[in-house]
Amino acid sequence: MNFRHSLQRFFAVDAARKRLVLEALVILTWARVVVWIVPFRQVAKMLSSSKASEPIGSPAEANNIGWAIRVVSNRVPGFHCLVQGLAATRMLHRRGLPASTHFGVRKDPETAAIGAHAWVICDGEVITGERNRSNFEPIATFGDKSK
Repeated sequence: MNFRHSLQRFFAVDAARKRLVLEALVILTWARVVVWIVPFRQVAKMLSSSKASEPIGSPAEANNIGWAIRVVSNRVPGFHCLVQGLAATRMLHRRGLPASTHFGVRKDPETAAIGAHAWVICDGEVITGERNRSNFEPIATFGDKSK
């Protein structure tokens, strides 16, 4: 998909979705910088210590956040699963929605290479990182572990 087509699609969506896509772009950029310069133990602390405020969002809004993050991440390089997870958690918590960030690993049986993946769950629904999630063995969860 070229830039012109992406721009046409952006202008075709309603104002609420445009705002959500722009918010996702800003928060993803922030998260990319955080992941790049902040040690992981501090990123993990951020994921663990940030809590949802009073609920002002709905489960449908959580799914819309996931949609916006996917839209932006598919068009801007560098927004990998950890960046998406940090951004989704931030956006969900701003709306008072619970979020848990899960980390998993896998070992390629042919090459012995180790891979990692992150995904975010809100009220039992996967918001980001759904693709290939089943291929990874969960090893850690940060945030709201009750949902």
